[in-house]
Amino acid sequence: MRLLSVSTLLAVAIAALYHDSLSHANPIVTVSSPNWPNQPGLTIVKRHPNGERGIRTALVEYHGSSGFLKCTRNQHQFSAELNALEMIHASNPEFPDISFQEVLGHFETQDKYHCLVLELLDGHTLKEFTALVSGKEKSALATSVIANLLGVTKYMHKLKLVHGNINPANIIVTPAQKKGEYKFVLTGFEGSQIIAVPRQTSILGTRGYAPPEDFTNKPVDQYKRESWMIGATAYFVLTGRSPYGLSQSLLRGKYVPVSDEKLESTMAAVAKTGINTFPKVNAPNRIMAETIDKLLTGNAEARLPPSGFSLDYDISLLYYAERNTKEPVTWKTKWAKVRTSLLPRRTPVWQNPPPEDPQRCEALMTNSMRSTVSDSSQWSDYCISLRHAKTI
Repeated sequence: MRLLSVSTLLAVAIAALYHDSLSHANPIVTVSSPNWPNQPGLTIVKRHPNGERGIRTALVEYHGSSGFLKCTRNQHQFSAELNALEMIHASNPEFPDISFQEVLGHFETQDKYHCLVLELLDGHTLKEFTALVSGKEKSALATSVIANLLGVTKYMHKLKLVHGNINPANIIVTPAQKKGEYKFVLTGFEGSQIIAVPRQTSILGTRGYAPPEDFTNKPVDQYKRESWMIGATAYFVLTGRSPYGLSQSLLRGKYVPVSDEKLESTMAAVAKTGINTFPKVNAPNRIMAETIDKLLTGNAEARLPPSGFSLDYDISLLYYAERNTKEPVTWKTKWAKVRTSLLPRRTPVWQNPPPEDPQRCEALMTNSMRSTVSDSSQWSDYCISLRHAKTI
């Protein structure tokens, strides 16, 4: 983007420095499986396949506003995300180039899904967007990612709050008000937590982006943990891969996932020795190379938290980013390309009408339905309820 000016960054720094310092009644709704979640005022516009950990998502209309429905059976993660977003918005953060989703509403379904209705974002994940960026644009994007994430995590840490799961899939790139420019939205707060003691157990982490200390089975410094995830995210922007979790196939010439055992062994060794073994990234300038090295320090004790990076780092990074970002017309073309390159996803079978014969339900689960339903127990429960309905 045309990114942040130095004066803009000063405003970000001031916001972080001066912010040192819920409950809602959730009605139980009546559920009918084909029309789930049967919430008054909510209409599903487009359903998405089940995500990791059985999360259900959809585009919705909610009391006249467009929204994003996100439902999970994990009450702790639901509460963590809701509480984090409400805490952040209560303090009225003002960052010019990075923001947070608004919560439009929340409720619990009769089948024990805890649902958030979030502001609908016009954009795509950083993971998707990075694939369309090359050369100096990629370097500019990486520097902007680092500077913005450092600024916003400094602010959250003043509130004693950590995000807990920073990675390219949880950062949305959206068009800014100026034609051709863009902004970031930090999402995915289900791994967030309030920091009450110096070291706490991590709630959630993404493969390839969780820091080495997560593999020691001990409570860790959550602030320093965020630094690693910021560095790993910038590493992805520059290289197209995470620092760990992948190896290059000699036959295919592509990176493929390593086994869980191999990843755990590697990360535990890095945590013990402090010596990184990932391929070094060729950073385009000294300040960027220095920042990535510091963020990805293998020894957690020696790693700086976001607050340890001075304003000089942020200004230098953004000055580079401003000078190496192309004209707005280029980004307009990028947006058109990214929209047409993303294929539509299939409608999940849990939103399809039930089969006429309830005895065929579980049998069908072994065919095409299994490919789109990650949690087979959902179908077991559904089939039982369907049979029960037929006998009444």
